[in-house]
This record gives sequence, structure tokens and C-alpha cells, in this order.
Amino acid sequence: FKEQKFLTATVIDRVKGGLSVDVGVRGFVPATHVANGKIRNIERFVGQTMQLKVIEIDRERRKVVLSNRQAEDERRAQAKDDLFKTVNPGDILEGTVRRLADYGAFVDLGGVDGLLHISEMSWMRINHPREVLKEGQHIQVMVLRLDAQAGKISLGRRQVLPDPWNLIKQNYTVNQKITVQISRLVQNGAFIRLPEGAEAFMPLSEMSSRRARRPEEVVNEGQEVEAQIIDLRPDERRMVLSIRAIGGGAGGGEDYLDSSMP
Repeated sequence: FKEQKFLTATVIDRVKGGLSVDVGVRGFVPATHVANGKIRNIERFVGQTMQLKVIEIDRERRKVVLSNRQAEDERRAQAKDDLFKTVNPGDILEGTVRRLADYGAFVDLGGVDGLLHISEMSWMRINHPREVLKEGQHIQVMVLRLDAQAGKISLGRRQVLPDPWNLIKQNYTVNQKITVQISRLVQNGAFIRLPEGAEAFMPLSEMSSRRARRPEEVVNEGQEVEAQIIDLRPDERRMVLSIRAIGGGAGGGEDYLDSSMP
């Protein structure tokens, strides 16, 4: 207690208002000092060991009060300080996915959270992190940026995954005809998810021999079409597909022409 050191102790019981732990004598951890202080089912900690810090001693009443939350906060603060001193952009670290959000995932790097943005999770576009990750999953990540002043760490995962464009370079050639599925539509065309784990692009002008105002007039998301590769530059991560090059539209679209159009 005087030296402000951490203790590691086993939780022996769930008692009124908190947990009872064995630190050589029986100690008490208030529920508000377990983990982040907001956990309701703290009985799940019984039988487990946890880091603690002594916050109160009453020798006459033989009472010792401890805090897991304070110990964890200080441990994480020290871990963050150590990480910013020893880690550099480009380093590859092991981490655990702690929480998923619409825009990315928070990855625990051993007491420090880094943000893995959705755009850095995969070589292809995904709509939500749950498509490629789950909470509790152990992953490798690359440190992209460190901001010690703000305490922020930006991470990337696709940088440590095999580059799908190396396979694409081997599997495809210009003028090759392939059967693909439209994965998503954008204003000027459509993206096609390739089995290698990357995306090709089909411009609106290449969807049909007739003029279209919107991709939806020619193709639908999820539709399977035959297309021809008209541009392939794996080193630039670029593949362009065309339905028009093999003679016509995709079929199934609306008749979007009128007599006033050339």
C-alpha cells in the first residue's frame, strides 16, 4: 500500500457490494472497482485472478479494500506510454479485437487500444467490420500512424494479408471473358468482387452498347453477368471489365431509351 504496487489475487467469493479476494488476508473489492465499474454480473470473476491495488487499510478492523479498476487504468496508462516509446509506424503487432463499430474495430494491443478503420481491414471494400472480424478474435495488425500527444494509434490489417493482386496477375489476362457477380453499384459504374479477394470495376459506359443514365438501368446488385477484361494493371491494382465488349447489355434491365436520344 505504501509503495503503491500492484497485487495479483484470486477472487474467492461474490459478497454483498462486491468481491472477496485472497491477498494473504481476506480483501474486499467494491463492485464499482471491478473492471470498468459498470459490470453487473461480477460473480463470473469468482475463481479468477485479477490485478489489484490497495486503496484502503484499517488494521484495527482487519479490513483491506482494493481496486481492480484503478490497477487496470494504471497498467493501461503504463502500457500506452511504453508502446509510444518502443513502437514505430510499420511495426507488426499482435492484438485482440475488443469492440466492433460501424466505422472500424478497436484492437487491444496489450493494454492499449488502437483503431483499425474499416477501409484498412481488407483488400476489398466491406460494408461492416463484422464481415471479416469478430470480437475476441486474435489478429495481426500493422501500425500505420502514432499520435502520442492525442494518444491515438491507427492500425491496418490488409497490409499483413496476402496481396490478392499477385494472384490476379497469374489468373487473368486482357480480353479474357469471365462470369462475375455485381457486388455494388455506384453513380458511374459497378464494382465486382473477385474470388481472389479484390474488386474490379465496370464503368457505366461499358455496361451496354446503348446509352444508360444510371447503372440500375442495366444491371442489379447480386446479378451474374458475363464480361470481358479490357484493362488489367495488377501493379496499379486495377481491373476494368466490359459487357459492351462482348456484344450488348446484361439483360434484365429497363428499356431506358427514348426517341429523343441519339
